[in-house]
Amino acid sequence: MNSTYKALTIKKQTDGQFAVVDADESPLVISDRLFDAAIILRFLMGKSMSRAECDFASSLLKDADMNRLSE
Repeated sequence: MNSTYKALTIKKQTDGQFAVVDADESPLVISDRLFDAAIILRFLMGKSMSRAECDFASSLLKDADMNRLSE
């Protein structure tokens, strides 16, 4: 596993949202719920997940991407 993935973590933002951040604390994905951020973090780190969890993480990332494009 690439060591850069170990630097990914979740940080609570000042607005109450949760962000998956990299080693430089740059947000990669922002979520309203901690559970959603945790699923995304596990997905990005390549952790063992059920098919349903993978599908859910993929859906969350797709929604985050669409929200970013609409801004």
